[in-house]
Amino acid sequence: MLHIGQIAKKKYPGVVAITGDALNLERIEEYDWVVASGAINLKDSNDMFSYGKKLVDVMYHKCKKGVAFNVLTSIPESASDSDKNALYVHDPAKWLEYLLYRDWETDRKST
Repeated sequence: MLHIGQIAKKKYPGVVAITGDALNLERIEEYDWVVASGAINLKDSNDMFSYGKKLVDVMYHKCKKGVAFNVLTSIPESASDSDKNALYVHDPAKWLEYLLYRDWETDRKST
């Protein structure tokens, strides 16, 4: 199966697509778009909402045009028990509140 970065490079050969952990990205320049797919859906932290907010904040500071990310809001009944135990279901209302009321521009100007 192709990775999202490989798909982007194949579909848009002139585009530079960099893959990696945004929280540990050593490159300091900004990117047009920063995308995370599934990055905050695995139970990698005791507080996945805080971890997710930190990731989105870093992504925002690295972008020139925009950020795109997704979160799970449910797990299908057909998922295996191991998947059900490994995946984190987010509260979309908490994300909406965070994204709408965070002072993005003031924060960008202070960094």
